[in-house]
This record gives sequence, structure tokens and C-alpha cells, in this order.
Amino acid sequence: MLSKLVRTPQPFALALVVSLAASAAQAAVFFPTKTTDTADGACDADCSLREAIVAANATAGPHVILLKDETYVLSRSGAGEDFADTGDLDVREDVMILGVGADRTAIDGTHLDRVFDVLAGAHAEMQDLAVRNGTVAGAGGGLRSDSELDIRRCAITANSTSTAGDGGGIASTGSLRVSASTISGNNAAGDGGGIAAGEFATLTNVTVAANTAAGFGGGLFFLGDTEAPIVHATIATNHAAVRGGGIYGTALPFQASHNPELRLTIVANNSSVTDRDCAEAVTSAGRNLLGEGTNCLDFSPAKNDLKGTSAALIDAGLAALGNQGGPTATIALLASSPAKNAGNTCEATDQRGQPRDAACDVGAFETGNACLASGAALCANQNRFRVSAT
Repeated sequence: MLSKLVRTPQPFALALVVSLAASAAQAAVFFPTKTTDTADGACDADCSLREAIVAANATAGPHVILLKDETYVLSRSGAGEDFADTGDLDVREDVMILGVGADRTAIDGTHLDRVFDVLAGAHAEMQDLAVRNGTVAGAGGGLRSDSELDIRRCAITANSTSTAGDGGGIASTGSLRVSASTISGNNAAGDGGGIAAGEFATLTNVTVAANTAAGFGGGLFFLGDTEAPIVHATIATNHAAVRGGGIYGTALPFQASHNPELRLTIVANNSSVTDRDCAEAVTSAGRNLLGEGTNCLDFSPAKNDLKGTSAALIDAGLAALGNQGGPTATIALLASSPAKNAGNTCEATDQRGQPRDAACDVGAFETGNACLASGAALCANQNRFRVSAT
């Protein structure tokens, strides 16, 4: 289960520099040289990702770990210890882990354990990589964090929990920041198929799709009194066995001062026994599209929200999750989508890096013709040409 840890959110800068000058005597940059999962106690000319994590944990950070265009496969079985010797990669100090793209750099848990465990007091930042195939008897199939976790331009996919564990993809009880990323194909035996979060979480330009939960919140689940601004997200095709196929916010009447708050977000095409898209303490900051939102708090035409009911669903006009350019999978808008040009006061770009118009599209995807680089595509001559390689 997901228990609540009270912690004051602290921002962790998304930059390669990560303030190395502030602690130059301790900070280090680690370069794993192989993809196999060894642990000989040193990160030198022969260094695995696990050995780099152990080395980073040994001294105060912030540290940087630079990964290549490779898949790093975890193979050392043995769950339950917290020093990254076996099973998941336990992060105990401040570290930034950088790949070269979510479609090119992957960390594969091979279902031995979850993939990452960010322990109390650590700041972890992950950028341009995929976290997949983590499995755990507990919370956080892909990643669990009791501290500070920032995720940017990543794919969190095909992770799972058992024994009623919450957060198939991510479980967080500290501060969670996710941007320009896709959370898809994860499964929770408890609540929150994609993400289960408490205390603080923010999602910007994020696609949450095709996740499942045996309890509440097929896509997203939030504990009561969780501050969770969600902007330009697309939450679709998720399933919850109980309530809130897309998103569920736990209600604490007369006790909570914070709730998940949606702006410029699509919640549609999800499924559940009741409240297929949105349930309980989820609020609106304006210009959202809810396929069915009868039992969410305050979505209304006065806030420029489009909200369907169980008797009259709104067709969001969504394509299938797939490669629309950029390093992460997204859900494009069909020509008939009412989400097109329905926004204002928009983020500068969409999840893929496509510039947004002043009257932008609602959701993580913006319709446009900009050249978007990915693992198989190069934008050349000031983005005038797109070269694809097979």
C-alpha cells in the first residue's frame, strides 16, 4: 500500500550542470561502460550501471550518470535490501541519470524487482530514458520514491505490482515532477495503475495511457490532501476495476486543503465499473475535456470545460497511442476532436517539442508540422529537412 510521508517539496533543476560547482569536492560524473549487471564494488574502466549507482551513493552528490544508446538489463536477483547490491537500483544520494532518448536508452528490470527505489533524503532526476519491466510485491513497480524524483522525456512502461501494491509505474510519497513523458502499459494490483502519489506531484505535457489497476485510479491515483497540478496531459484508455478509470483523487471532507487540479487536460476513453474517466476529489483550473466527469468536483462550462456524462459521453477524437515524432509515444488528435484549438495560456511546446499555437490544443499533443527528431529521425538545415533511417 501507499503510505503518506510528509515532506516539503524542493525543486531539483533539470540541467546537466546540476550545481556541480557547489560541491565540486564530492560531485562526480560516472560513465557505465557495459550493459550487463555486475557489482564488483568499483566504477572504473569496467563499470555497470549498478556499480555507478553504488559509487554515487558512496559520497555526497550531486552526481551525474551518463548512459549510452543501449539497454541496461538488471539480472542480480534479491529484493528487499537498500544498498543497490541486488534487485532494484537504490538511490541514496543526489544523482542525475541521463540517457540519449527514451526510444534509445532503456533500463530493463526483467521482472526481478522494481527498477529504481529513491530513498528518503535523496534527489533523483532521470531524463531521456525508458524504465520498463519492473515487478515488485509492494508499491512502485517501475519506480518508488520516498523523497524527490524528477522525470523528464522518459517512458515508464510495462511495470507492475502484486500483493495489492499501489503505483504500477510509479509510487511516490514525496515530491514527484513528471514532464514530456509517457506512462503506459503498467499494472497495479492495488490503486494507481500508472502513478500513485501523495504529498506533491505535478505532471506537464504527459501521456498516461493503457494502464490498469485492480482498485481505484487506472491511470492516476492520489492520496487525500495531495497537491497535484496537472497541465496539458492526455489520460486515456486506462482501466480501474473499482472506480476512476482515468484519475481518482481521495476525498477527505473538511480535512484536505489540496486536491489534484487539471488544466488543459484530456481525460477520456477510460473504463471502470463506475466513473469511467474521473472520480472524487479532482478539481478544474479550466479548459479541460472529460469524456465522462459526473462525479468530479467542479468542472463546468464557466471554466471552459467540456464535460460529458454517463448518458451523454463526449467523443474526444483520440487516435491510438503511437509514434507521432519525438522520443516518446503520444496520442494524436483526430480532425474531429473538440480538443483542437480549445486552450489558451498554453505551454510553449507539446510533449514532443512541437510548438503550440496561441489557441493551443488541449492535452499533451499539439497538431503541427514541425520537424521532430527521434531515434530514427534527424532534423537538418535548421529543421527544414527530416531524414529518417531504417
